[in-house]
Amino acid sequence: MPPIDFNAEKYVKDSVVLERTVSRGMLPNSAKVFRDDNPIHLDENYAKANGFDTTPVHGALMQSYFDLCAMQNGFMLAGSRFNMENAAYPDTLMKFRLEGFSDEIYEHPQFVCEDDKGNILGRLNGRSVENAVLGSPVKIKDKWPLVGSYSHTITEDDVDDFKQLIGIEETETRSASRIEPSVPRALLFSLIPSSLLNLARNDKGNPVGVFKKMYPTFYREAKVGDFEVDVYMQRARASKDGYAYTFMTVCRQDGLNDTEKEIFGDSKVIASGKASVASPVKVEIPKLKVTSQATS
Repeated sequence: MPPIDFNAEKYVKDSVVLERTVSRGMLPNSAKVFRDDNPIHLDENYAKANGFDTTPVHGALMQSYFDLCAMQNGFMLAGSRFNMENAAYPDTLMKFRLEGFSDEIYEHPQFVCEDDKGNILGRLNGRSVENAVLGSPVKIKDKWPLVGSYSHTITEDDVDDFKQLIGIEETETRSASRIEPSVPRALLFSLIPSSLLNLARNDKGNPVGVFKKMYPTFYREAKVGDFEVDVYMQRARASKDGYAYTFMTVCRQDGLNDTEKEIFGDSKVIASGKASVASPVKVEIPKLKVTSQATS
């Protein structure tokens, strides 16, 4: 709930700024934690050949710092729109801060990340738990064919490695009432690029490109254990970067308790996310099946 005396301007002025510098040596560990060993993040020559100055920081790590900044300022995000505006590179001081509120609404915080020169690296528009639409069904349109299904397991050790990577145990949140889920949302979020990377490794010819935007939505708390992720893809369209691909991912997990079943029904959907990727090449990916069902 928003503070009784909530004033958007004052809240922003008094907000906590999170500062982080990612060393080059952190990238292999980041790749391990987020299951994303795309050579763009690990091979400098490969990164430069694909238009980067050097190996960029993982988008999932940026998302993690945005979530951590949100926690420091008293927000637990149920959904967000994450836009990478410029690549974030190692050994650069990054400042994550609360920028404002959409329509002056407490439940719609907006965050920005800048480097030490004031260049904007990315933005995140959030939707807090108080404003979440719990248990919303996820519907996939006919034009979105299923192109991949992947299994993932997140263990307690994975969660500990994640916390150590981003320094979450060193942080004091503004609101002591916030309770972190068993699986941090940013770690669950990382299953999106991880699944797309798995798709890229098969023989179907997934476009090799860079993530532009990610829109994750979380419907309930994630527990350590097994997850299933389905990947749907919209047809490629021409863009200034060559071709643009849009993916929709749906993440499921079994194991609802009785209270959760009362809220969510029989739905196993725990999160969903849309991701846009820019690629210099056009690739047709054979569909596995066409579905217009509400996934559950």
